[in-house]
Amino acid sequence: MIEIPKNWADLPEDERFLFYSYMGWALSNFAAVIVDYDGRIWLTAEHAYQAAKFKGGSYDSNKQRVYDKIYRAPDPLAAKQIAYSWAYTEFVRPDWEYVKLQVMLDIKRAQVAGSVNLMNAIIKFSKFGKVWLVEDSSKDAYWGRGKDWCGLNNLGIVYMIIMEEHLNDGYSELREQLGLI
Repeated sequence: MIEIPKNWADLPEDERFLFYSYMGWALSNFAAVIVDYDGRIWLTAEHAYQAAKFKGGSYDSNKQRVYDKIYRAPDPLAAKQIAYSWAYTEFVRPDWEYVKLQVMLDIKRAQVAGSVNLMNAIIKFSKFGKVWLVEDSSKDAYWGRGKDWCGLNNLGIVYMIIMEEHLNDGYSELREQLGLI
């Protein structure tokens, strides 16, 4: 069983790579790296992720309208702002909290598969041995390290799963541990 660190700051610097800022910007959901997901080409992973909140369940023209509006958003921040608008909260799929990690994994798999640069980054990191990828966000304790460095770092873990799958012909111990497919 892989032990996921409880405090990312406790890892030696040579066992972690911080992304989100300058050095690892390409790994950010806001990076201009297109993704082919759910039958569409999205400008960024953030666009696809935010729109996914409004997919699933039975068809609803209001949910579809929000989904399409996010698709057309000019940049990832606008896509996120649309999804977080109080006017649309009632249309977020009811199982979102349970599926969002799997959705992100699916989006990032698609994005890495479609980007030579991202695939090369994953290959490069895998050659370093056990290096944890850590989203260097003090504002987000779910996807990043959080302000106290004790966040879940789920975006970093998604990349670690993709790296394991690349190295092990599709197998990932982390993925199984977290109950993802």
